[in-house]
Order: sequence, then C-alpha cells, then structure tokens
Amino acid sequence: MTRVLALAFLPLLTLSSLARQVRSHQQAQQVPNQSANAKASSGLAPSQIFNRARPAVVVIVAADQNSQRQALGSGFLVSRDQIATNHHVVEGMKEAFVLFSDGATKRVSGVVADSVQQDLIILRVETGNRTALPFGDELSLKQGDPVYALGAPKGLELSFTNGIVSSFRKSDAQFLIQTTAPIAPGSSGGPLFDRAGRVVGVTTSMISDAPGIYFSVGIGDLRRLMRTPQGVVLSFEEWANQQEARPRSESASKSAPSQGPSFQETISWMQDFSKVHGIRMVDGRITAENFLLATPQDGCTVLLMQSYPYTDNSSRPGTLYNRFSRLRVNLSDIAPETVKPDAYGNVQLQSTDPSGKIVEVKSLVGGEEIEGFLETAFIVFDSIESSQRFASAIKHAVILCGGVNGPY
Repeated sequence: MTRVLALAFLPLLTLSSLARQVRSHQQAQQVPNQSANAKASSGLAPSQIFNRARPAVVVIVAADQNSQRQALGSGFLVSRDQIATNHHVVEGMKEAFVLFSDGATKRVSGVVADSVQQDLIILRVETGNRTALPFGDELSLKQGDPVYALGAPKGLELSFTNGIVSSFRKSDAQFLIQTTAPIAPGSSGGPLFDRAGRVVGVTTSMISDAPGIYFSVGIGDLRRLMRTPQGVVLSFEEWANQQEARPRSESASKSAPSQGPSFQETISWMQDFSKVHGIRMVDGRITAENFLLATPQDGCTVLLMQSYPYTDNSSRPGTLYNRFSRLRVNLSDIAPETVKPDAYGNVQLQSTDPSGKIVEVKSLVGGEEIEGFLETAFIVFDSIESSQRFASAIKHAVILCGGVNGPY
C-alpha cells in the first residue's frame, strides 16, 4: 500500500477558535429528523444517525511540550469518561484537549488503554452525562453496504460524509474496512457507522494519490482493547513520557514490510467471522451451519463444529434430524495451496500427509456417535465473498503453523 496518510497532523486551530466555530455552526448542523416510521430493514435516515451521534463525537487537539508540533484529530465516546481515537493522533504529544459539539472543552487526564499495533487508544476525559455510541459488527458488513463517517477534517468539526464498503484488507495487525466515505486530515479517530447508526470502525487513513480509497480499523479491534485488563490508568503525562523511548511513528508506519496478523489474532478473527457467516440457507431454510473453535492447549489444532439437518425417510418418513460433527484439524498438516474457496461458498482443506487422513471426525447421528477421518474438509459460508475472506485468513494461519516458508 503506497502513500497511505495518517490523518491527524495539520496546522492547528486554537481551542477558542474551534469553540467559536462550534457555537456559530450548531444551527446550521441541525438536520430535521426523518419519519420514525421507516422500516428497520432499511436502517436509519442519515440525518437521524448524525443527530444521535453528534453529542458523542469530539475534536481532539494535541501539542508537544513546546507547542512546536501540533495535531488535530477526532474521537468518540465509548464509555463514561472514555474517548476512543487513533494512537497516532496523540503520538509524541505532551498534552491534549477534547472539544465537544456543544462547545465544552475538557483536558485529557489519562490513558486507559493503548495499542500501537492497532493504532487505537482510549483516553480518560470528563464526559459528564453524555451517552456513548452503540457498537455494531464489522463482520456483518458486505461490499456495497452504505456507511457514514463523522469527524473533523481540516478542523471543520462534525463533518458528515457517506459512501459504501469497497473491500476488506489486512495491514499489519489491523483488520481494515475500505470505504468511499470521504475523510481527510483531522478525521483520524472518528466513528464509521453502518446503516443502523452503530459504530463499525474507526476512521484511520487514506491513499493520497487515489481519491475514493479510505480506511477504517474494524470495531472488533477496539472491543478487544476495551476488554483487555489494563491495570492502573496512566496520567497523560506519564504515558507521554513512556512514549519518548519508542521510535517515532512506530504505530502508524505503513511502509514497513508486513507479515500480517499473528496466529492468535487470525484465529480470533476466524472464530468471530465463522459464527456470523458460517451458515448455508436454501429457500429460506438452514441446510448447514459451522463455526471454528480454537484449542490453545494444542497449538495449531482447531475444531470445526458442524451441523447438517437431514430427513431420514427409512425409519420415520419426513422426520427432520440434525447431524452434529466435530472436526479436529491440525493446521500444520494442511497444504496451503489447497486452501481455497469454491464456486458454492465453501472453503476446502486438504492434507500434505500421504495418508490424507488429516481430519478426525466425531459425529452424532440419530443418537449414535461415529468416529472416522476425512481426506478433505469443507467449511460452508453464506456467500462466495465470505468464503474468500475466510480462505485468506485460514491460509495465513496455515502458513504461520509451518505449512510453507514465508508470508502468503
């Protein structure tokens, strides 16, 4: 990925100037609410998404010790007294402030959690009785779905843009959503919404010489950061002092060669993704379900839990049963070149072992447990696109387990 720009740094507007802009533009930003009778399937009107989100989205202003380097970014309320943004927005800064949409300004007092790899940080700020934004699920997004971005490009606070999901990418340890919703310097750290007004990403970067290509970190990375035990919250000054020992721009470097996500991150993503998309439906009926489970104690071994409804006409004609199977797969035995999606939305796995017996199967059929082996495993998904995304991830996991030398 060439010429990818982090979106925080630009000449800084003063806090008082920003506050005046907020107060003077509030009336202009009020958008009449659309009818509340819109069907849930069509989502919220864009004006509704904007009006509901506006109080929880902030402008972040930061400066170094001598105010020689200054930064401007965006952020949003994720919990009481907690604002999420990109790590690179405050990287190298000694102090930071947030400006709310009503003109109130609060100093950033501490850092709750920080991830350089994901380019995410959660700041401690007094948020009062403002309400946090609801989270959605980036794994439920599909290419072509509408999305909306809200942030402060070039200091123009609360600029609302729309676009569609273009694609999904992996960069370093991040799961990135590629969209056409325009963002610009100052938008870093703002929320990306789905059609229901839920946050599905954190706007992060753009490709400078390719208009229409913008990236957001998936909200799943922020969820995991919020769940990680962090111990004592550091004051912002203490956190800034610790950052001085770290090379500049380590968090947001896009030019270094990438080996992709770690094995643990890849498995975690596959678990989440398969629970949402590991399903096959025909004529409105479920014909197959499966999801992946990690087995940390067994290293590269994973479990595939599968269920197939079927009708046994030999004993009780027309009676519907479920066949449950547990497939135990050692990823180090998988041939990477065989990990591929087919034209039916399946992902296929085969073995490097001459015996071909790489998948141990335990099935429960009609109350009877059956054990055996399969030479080839098939994992079903709700679409060809889903199977392609999962195939890329599991192939990466296979390679990390020694299936082939070097990244794919």
